[in-house]
Amino acid sequence: MSLSPTQALLDAAKLTVSFSSVYGIAMIHQVVVKQRLISQKRKMGQVLDRYDCPDLLSADRLVANILEWSPMFLGPVWSLAAVDRLDERCLQCAWGYVGLRGIYLVLVVKCGVSKEGRNKSLWGSTFPGYLCLTFLWKRSLEILSL
Repeated sequence: MSLSPTQALLDAAKLTVSFSSVYGIAMIHQVVVKQRLISQKRKMGQVLDRYDCPDLLSADRLVANILEWSPMFLGPVWSLAAVDRLDERCLQCAWGYVGLRGIYLVLVVKCGVSKEGRNKSLWGSTFPGYLCLTFLWKRSLEILSL
């Protein structure tokens, strides 16, 4: 079902605000973790080494990962909305992606990330997210033929 151009832009804006909120929560988590660890280290007379701290590594990777993938999500969403191609299927996929990013945030906070990069606990949100992005990217590439 096709949306009106105004509705498509409104939906893209809602998706952006929601996605940005997930990113904002990740950034707040990062700051809270960093401040907690700095305080703990100060009490022991030590300095925090962010590169040798698993908790901070996880918080940093959470923020970086969401930021890294944001152009791959927001680019297609806004491109599709701008040319009136953000239909119901795209919206379902886009909202699914935002939800999966929220699940990813919870999983990283709960399970952390490993330095080796084999984070099987995150795969449940990561791989379905890739499918959503692939669908949106494929649909946005169709714009080139307009």
